[in-house]
Amino acid sequence: MKLTHIHVVSLDVPFPPDYGGVIDIYYRLKALKNLGVYVILHCFEYGRGTAHEFGEVADEVYYYPRKKSLWTNFKREPFIVASRKSEILVNRLLENDYPILMEGLHCTSILQDERFADRIKWVRVHNIEWHYYEALSHATKSTWKKAFFKTESKKLKKYEGELRKADALFCLSENDLAYYRSKNYTVHYWPVGCAFEPNVGEHTGDFALFHGNLSVGENEKALRWVIQTWQEKQLKMPLVIAGKNPSIQLRKYLEEFPFVTLRANPSQEIMKELIQSAAVHVLITFQSTGVKLKLINALLQGSRCIVNPLMVEGTALEAFCEVVDDQQELADAITNSPQNGVSKTDRIAFLKAHFEPTEAAKKALESVGFIR
Repeated sequence: MKLTHIHVVSLDVPFPPDYGGVIDIYYRLKALKNLGVYVILHCFEYGRGTAHEFGEVADEVYYYPRKKSLWTNFKREPFIVASRKSEILVNRLLENDYPILMEGLHCTSILQDERFADRIKWVRVHNIEWHYYEALSHATKSTWKKAFFKTESKKLKKYEGELRKADALFCLSENDLAYYRSKNYTVHYWPVGCAFEPNVGEHTGDFALFHGNLSVGENEKALRWVIQTWQEKQLKMPLVIAGKNPSIQLRKYLEEFPFVTLRANPSQEIMKELIQSAAVHVLITFQSTGVKLKLINALLQGSRCIVNPLMVEGTALEAFCEVVDDQQELADAITNSPQNGVSKTDRIAFLKAHFEPTEAAKKALESVGFIR
């Protein structure tokens, strides 16, 4: 069967493609367009605006406000689902019988609607969401955030069963595939989407780079661990921190360390330059949530990548990284010469074979019986 048209319901406006979730969505949309599919994009908007040029990734675009009222917190559904309901969206989806791809469990409220019982419905699973929110509850120091994340995790765990009403789930990691298979869901692999712009040149900088969304508690926890390593082990290499929306508290904390340079909210161009010029990429996480886009980008465009085990768990990318288990091993890796003997050419060849977006989209569609 040929796929000619598709509805894609996005949890956020995927432009600009400047953080993990929307980068994945943006380049999946672009891949579908590259395959000749007519893409009808539906976006929930809550701060990223509606004045975007989406011609490269969609043929039609519609926006819906996200309902983030206090009352939404008290519904039985998870907040991330209840706040993304729209009868206008439902009516648009019912105008035809094209397949529907829901980006994230966040956008799956229509699975509870009997009017869609006979429609082809796919869900792109971005995480095992209840695991993710449980981990967020441990990462934050805020009492009210901790309570919200714990409650949301419980709601998400209960709601997860609704995903059985989808015809298929598309997972981005082997760990997620194994989890949903163990629960007898219909699952297929669709690797994470990215710009896929490899850089074969050598780095020009003498600094280590830590980058990520700095407003996310898990990323801040990892960053503080890295800075503690630099301070206690007295590492000489300058450390550049780049990312979105660092809090005032985090900014003040970073000012205490002379070896740190903060690049807050860098443009896409500056971020690309930092990735390409860094001598070392320090990629640490305390939360295993699939393939990290920042790891893919660092491997495609950057130089050495030093990671901890959770960063590469279930990714098959550990062969291209230097894996460290603790702060002493991180310090040793920063101080010593690279231990990984895989050439950059081989690394990029592997990434192309496994993560090139258009080919990945083609394989994913074939796995559910569609071809282009």
